[in-house]
Amino acid sequence: MTTAANEHITITKSNELPQAQDYYVLRNAGIQLIQQLGSKLWTDFNLHDPGITILETFCYALTDLSYRASFPVKDLIAEEKSELFNGDAQTLYTAREIFTTAPWTINDYRKLLIDLEGIRNAWIRCSKCNCGPAIYVDCKKSELTYTAPLPPENPKEHEVVPKGLYDVLLELEGNEQNGDLNTGKVSLTYNLLIDGNPETLYLEVRLPSLRAFSKLEQANDTLSNFRDSRTVVDVVNVKTISNNKGAGVDIADSKIAAALRGGLYITLEITIREKVTDPGNYTSHVVELKDIPLRFVFLHSELRKKLTVADIRGILSDASTAGVVARYLQKIEAADKAVAEATKALLDHRNITEDFCCIDEVEIEEIGVCADLELKPEADIEQVLAETYYQIEEYFNPTIRFYRLSEMLEKKTVDEVFNGPKLKHGFVDQEDLDRTSLNRTLYASDIINKLMDIEGVISIKNFVLVRFDAEGNNVGTDPWKLTVSTNHLPRLYLEGSKFLVFKNGLPFLPDTAELMDTMQVIRGRNVMPKLKTHDLDLDIPLGNYYNLKEYYPLQNSLPQVYGTGPEGLPSTATQQRKAQALQLKAYLLFFEQLLVNYLAQLADLKNIFSIQSTVRHTYASAYLTTEIQSDLIGNMQTDFYDSFSADQLQQLTENTDEFLDRRNKFLDHLMARFSESFSEYALLLYSFKNQKTVSQERLIATKTSFLKQFPFQSAYKAQSFNYTEEDALCVKKGLSGIQQRIAVLLGLQPSLNFFDYTITRKDDGYTATLKLLKKNATASEVLLQSPTEFSYEDRDELVRALNIAMAVMLKKIADSSQYVINPAGSKYVIELGTPAIATGALEFDTFSDAEDRIDEIVEFATKYLTDEPFIFIEHILLRPHVDTDALLSVCVDSNCKFCGEEDPYSYQVTFVFNGESELIQDHFEFRRFAERTIRAELPAHVMAKICWVEKTVYDVFEKAYCYWLNAEKDEKSAALKALIEAFNNLKSIYPPPVLHDCIDGNDENRVFLNQTQL
Repeated sequence: MTTAANEHITITKSNELPQAQDYYVLRNAGIQLIQQLGSKLWTDFNLHDPGITILETFCYALTDLSYRASFPVKDLIAEEKSELFNGDAQTLYTAREIFTTAPWTINDYRKLLIDLEGIRNAWIRCSKCNCGPAIYVDCKKSELTYTAPLPPENPKEHEVVPKGLYDVLLELEGNEQNGDLNTGKVSLTYNLLIDGNPETLYLEVRLPSLRAFSKLEQANDTLSNFRDSRTVVDVVNVKTISNNKGAGVDIADSKIAAALRGGLYITLEITIREKVTDPGNYTSHVVELKDIPLRFVFLHSELRKKLTVADIRGILSDASTAGVVARYLQKIEAADKAVAEATKALLDHRNITEDFCCIDEVEIEEIGVCADLELKPEADIEQVLAETYYQIEEYFNPTIRFYRLSEMLEKKTVDEVFNGPKLKHGFVDQEDLDRTSLNRTLYASDIINKLMDIEGVISIKNFVLVRFDAEGNNVGTDPWKLTVSTNHLPRLYLEGSKFLVFKNGLPFLPDTAELMDTMQVIRGRNVMPKLKTHDLDLDIPLGNYYNLKEYYPLQNSLPQVYGTGPEGLPSTATQQRKAQALQLKAYLLFFEQLLVNYLAQLADLKNIFSIQSTVRHTYASAYLTTEIQSDLIGNMQTDFYDSFSADQLQQLTENTDEFLDRRNKFLDHLMARFSESFSEYALLLYSFKNQKTVSQERLIATKTSFLKQFPFQSAYKAQSFNYTEEDALCVKKGLSGIQQRIAVLLGLQPSLNFFDYTITRKDDGYTATLKLLKKNATASEVLLQSPTEFSYEDRDELVRALNIAMAVMLKKIADSSQYVINPAGSKYVIELGTPAIATGALEFDTFSDAEDRIDEIVEFATKYLTDEPFIFIEHILLRPHVDTDALLSVCVDSNCKFCGEEDPYSYQVTFVFNGESELIQDHFEFRRFAERTIRAELPAHVMAKICWVEKTVYDVFEKAYCYWLNAEKDEKSAALKALIEAFNNLKSIYPPPVLHDCIDGNDENRVFLNQTQL
């Protein structure tokens, strides 16, 4: 135990012990019991009576037991070797595991995106368009159509705009190599010999922004080759350089000086090719970019007069990696990579019934600032101006800082710090997000207030905000405020800004090179990079290990004259005296066993509350040592004791029925910590199974697996899946968090009952090995196991991968043709799938033995691993993308009075079950339980349609659904049409009733409203 330097250790004068640890309280209570029970028989009471001595010994032992039980829980569950402690086994999840959630709110998604490399900021808005063709409702025909109603009807009143769609604008993170990725502007520093003298030229070529380039790409397919990441530049041909758009010839050299005061326009003809290893074998493409604005900045008048069209053409014709076009290609590639990663992150964490319509880069609006600065005489001009520019940049576009865990805990509680998605690069404060909104109005007063705080500034005069267009032209000024264009981000245009510096009324000019260097220093000093090495979680406090089972026998604590200690009686003692000592030892043995069992139970606390499948008892017992029993056994019939073992003692302490019942209760307690319950499911399970033991075993397996997955199940319970991924798309329960949770709560995921894994935390993440068990309450046998260990940095990613692996294995496990028998030296081993997704746990001497094992596994899988399938489909994903796509059906009033019925896409889902499966067909009450559970688990704004269909209908729908998910782009419309046709054929089935007369009296299959088919 360590104490702070200023902490004083004191001894409390009135140290009140708990009653169970107060020897005198226990002794007095014992004496009172003696008086109540034995007062008529025990009249010769004195303190040295053997009964009192034994009582006092027991009281001392009880204080020891109580003292050990009062240890902190972290000490009670500690392992002898601290590295063996696994918090997951105790459902002691860390703050990062249990407090965080999948993104749910707009700010959650912003945090998720800002945490990505390459994303500086992001904004998410509800999409106000269809994100596809316009859809209208035809009331007379009660159907959706792409044709707008004719006048005098108002088309807008009949237009159906699906809700739950979002537009995302990304501010990409620039770097020194590529500059600002949100614009197509390429800034270049070029060294050139003019009249034999070296000159440094600063120019900016305003190529199309990435968003504008995408629009050009739609009109010109050739541009898609230019955007390909495999593209390299072969030749750059500058066709024209002019001061006018659309000019067919170059500007004359005599007019260059005047034109350079403004800007030029260039037309580039670019020859590109693919990156290939064989220089003589490639395909070339020619791309033309017309009327690209070009500006030279910081260009003094003498140099303007010397520049020629040939000089400019030579600069722009550079096809090397340092040239304008090659740098533009690098910028496009870096931006596309960042957008692709952001798109994947959004779709991986998509909420159910929601989707992202447009994911694009934010447009930049350049703003210049002009003012007169009066500085103190001793002020450093370059330092003040650099700080001025930096403060304006921060006002225009504040930096979102990533905080360390220690910094966040200083101002917020633990649950507030971890509220939201898991971030890799630190923690983002909600207030920082609120400060960085789009569509802002910039106020001169706010900027002036910031600048007046800079050391050395006396006053600011003639302050003006200047707006520039995409070509760098001044399009308006305002001395007081400036509203940024819609969905644009303001950016300080340094080249269009000008500050006149005065000291004592005299003007001074800064050194441009020194100013630029000072600005880089200030930016570097204030930059808030994404944190790389830092704490992301709070460690679970480790306790001190104590050997709680250590026990000193009561009989050894009695006075030596009793003859019960290790010294025994003297050799001169009579046989009667020895018999009396043995009789006392036998009497004490019963109590010894109670006490040692108590200690064993205390030491076994970490196993009793464990969620590992290896737990096989909830009452712990301890086998008394031979030293305690030796004298007794030596003087008794030893046949029983020779065969009696610790396992038999455990069976006497707790039988199988008691274990199953208590184990379920302990798991119920663990689930109650997270406000979860399987009570209704348990009652249904008991009614479905003929044997209560089988039901309890299945409940234990389901509960333990659910608790292992709880952080994932809780965080992702409203999450859908990434429909663009190709892997395992038709693995029905490996797709989304909501599917997996509902499958568990309904008991429709047999993988949770027979697959086992232990999640282990490591410094670099989490690991687990997946095993298929053939198990019961007392033992387990491994049938198959994953050939490799699953390893992920994030626990939720590990659980998701395990679920998909289980689902993939379930699809193949009952098919004997999926197994392969391979030699392993002189033995044989079995594998499932090619390549192997699972391997057998045993080696076999003969090929025939391996075949028998496969038959055993297939028989087991056929009996116990039959999946109860269901399909979950979100209507928003069925929305049309082109005006030839099939539309969902609707049912509306012919007089056009409707309230939501005209929109089948918004916030609606459908669950499709095989209504003819054994469980569902034989137990109609399960359907009601499933419907209640589904509606309770779905978010309140989501409407669910639940269909229990015939097996043939289910198979057709499943086939159409999988075909649609995996269809290529040119097949998507046909796949959607087939899916909607199958969707329209979904119709719930009901068991037929049987009518009986009064004589029959059989009340089976009675008629129930909305539950039977008439």
